[in-house]
Amino acid sequence: MAQLDPITWFRSAHPEQGSLRVQVSTALGAFPVNRALVEVAVMLGGGRVPLYRRRTDSSGIADGFILPAKPFYESQSPSTAAESMANYVVSVSHPSYETVTDLPVGVFIGTKTILPVVLTPA
Repeated sequence: MAQLDPITWFRSAHPEQGSLRVQVSTALGAFPVNRALVEVAVMLGGGRVPLYRRRTDSSGIADGFILPAKPFYESQSPSTAAESMANYVVSVSHPSYETVTDLPVGVFIGTKTILPVVLTPA
């Protein structure tokens, strides 16, 4: 039997979808960072698999990351609720700021997760 590549396996194991918005700012969240590069990845088989790369807009927002999420039934029991999200890592870079690498973020079915990221000037 042919073995699935890691991302195909991941998508089949997480058949539902959720979404992610990343809000990038500086000065303790006071100013948005335009044109920051946001990368969303998943850790599979001990390696980092990039799923999206997108730049922030003038409001410091990168939006519309549609990501696989675990099935709805996995969030319905107290014994599985903590494991009901699909886990991703987000990295943000911009030439004027220190890079932030592999921030953990969870995505739930049918929900938009908002991840605020505050960058420090380089």
